[in-house]
Amino acid sequence: MLKRYLQTALFLLLLTLLYGLGLLPVLLVRASLQTGPYLLALLCWLTLVAVSLPFFLGMIIRRVWFFAGTGEPVLLDLLREKILAINDMDAPVQVRKKRHGLVVCWRHDDPAWCEKMDRAGMKKTFELHLEFDNATKTVTLSDRVRKVDFDLCPVKVKTGLLALPRPCFRVAVGPDWNVEAYRDRRDADYLFQPWEIKSPVMGTILNNGWNVRFSLR
Repeated sequence: MLKRYLQTALFLLLLTLLYGLGLLPVLLVRASLQTGPYLLALLCWLTLVAVSLPFFLGMIIRRVWFFAGTGEPVLLDLLREKILAINDMDAPVQVRKKRHGLVVCWRHDDPAWCEKMDRAGMKKTFELHLEFDNATKTVTLSDRVRKVDFDLCPVKVKTGLLALPRPCFRVAVGPDWNVEAYRDRRDADYLFQPWEIKSPVMGTILNNGWNVRFSLR
């Protein structure tokens, strides 16, 4: 993992230098421009940064945070069933089907768990979005967070309308990391952190021969 962190830092440094070079001509002509044209040029540079930054960050993440699966890939339906099996476990994690994949998230609306999450200080709930590419045997993982309000728990739990991107890079991989770990885990072991969802799901995907790619989408 250290190598991936260093690669990400290097790409971010290069991106910063690229934007700095783009700003340099604006700074060099500052003395010869009136305030209006100078501010307009500066605004154009800021707009360019704001528009292009998500694209470049997404490209860096997709390039660096790619993990090759181990062994022969299983069938798509079997992989989906293995992940959906989480719903049959006594765990604070649930899987929902969506049009093009699955969403794995905390079971925050379950009365048996919402009070524990409230006591743990959870203010935002984590969602792991999975999209399956059967042609390349790759699962794209996108991280989202959504505000959550436990004031009326266990009667009702309120969640925010927007699920915003927030990449989670703290993951563990290896043969011991899979969703079956939820069966033996005690309630007191949960910290309700994103990696507790992402690592077992990611491990299950990799150990069944499929690749994993992180994404900002």
